[in-house]
Amino acid sequence: MVRRDTRRTKILGSIGVILCILAVALITWTLLQEPATVNPDVLPAEANETIKVNNTENETVVPEVKTGTQQKILYVLYRTENLFGIIDGEKNETRKEIAVGKSPQEMFFDKTTDSMYITNQISNTITVIDLKKEEVMQTFKAGNSPEGIVVTEKNIYVTNPSENTVVVIDKKLGFINKEIAVGSDPGPMILSEDERKIYVLNRGSDDITIINTAIDAFIDTWFAGDQPEQFAMSPHERYIYVTSPTGVVTILPIRQPKEYREMRVGLGASQIAFSPNNVLSAITNTDDNTLSLTSLTREMLLATIDVGVAPSDVVITADAKTAYVSNSQSNTISIVDLQQKQRVAEFQVNKDPQRIMLREKEK
Repeated sequence: MVRRDTRRTKILGSIGVILCILAVALITWTLLQEPATVNPDVLPAEANETIKVNNTENETVVPEVKTGTQQKILYVLYRTENLFGIIDGEKNETRKEIAVGKSPQEMFFDKTTDSMYITNQISNTITVIDLKKEEVMQTFKAGNSPEGIVVTEKNIYVTNPSENTVVVIDKKLGFINKEIAVGSDPGPMILSEDERKIYVLNRGSDDITIINTAIDAFIDTWFAGDQPEQFAMSPHERYIYVTSPTGVVTILPIRQPKEYREMRVGLGASQIAFSPNNVLSAITNTDDNTLSLTSLTREMLLATIDVGVAPSDVVITADAKTAYVSNSQSNTISIVDLQQKQRVAEFQVNKDPQRIMLREKEK
């Protein structure tokens, strides 16, 4: 009886050893195999959120915005040539150039009158262009060294950096009605959608002055970051982005401007454009000859794209697929594919293209 139990124990032990050897062999074989290939067509949605471009981790491809057939027109200010250019955005060819005042600085599109208002710093004037007729309609006096400009239903507001003021001009009569004291060296301005507020960037005092248009008076001041250069407001008036030549972007929440944040892009950070779908911002880096793409939701750099020499301004199409960048020293306009995140074309224009504006009209 004892011998039979001993024999059974030996048999069971042998079987156990064999099973252990088989298990070890199976595990070893599994580990040595290459990872299984996943069909990219059936990847989960979150797997597409990261695309590597220019050694930068980028977020999801910009979602499409459905629009009808559009006619693209680019308006460009040539500062040293004292010209306003009209470019066919389909053919990438200049259609017409209109003489304006000396050293045109900024332009503002007034949709109520279908006209463009342009400040001429050396001439101390504003040129008004009828965009239907494509000709100069009016010229106004605008104080000393006018730069930034916004236009409401009744008035024209212009910054005078040399005087540290914003002048208020009657839109119909062309007379200066009032001067509003702001910060030091005021430059560009932003008009709120309801036309009740104007935001003035003061480069010399590193702040933003807010003006109430109902009373044409100062109502508040916000810190704008160190060495502010340009600024822009994101869609739905949620944030103001302020650029600095140092490459730092200060992000100010409209409702809580004191709780600002900072984000780093390229050197010589200047002009800003936002995609209409509130996903991306594009920032020109004049010193780096690049365009920075950033996420509005994550507030982080997505990609850095080479463009022309000394990029000065940028605009984004309504479908959020394309950006146009004016390059002041190479006298070109770069076309950037925002989905591929790369420059896909570039065409020649006149000398020193600075401000650029895109208008898309139904054909």
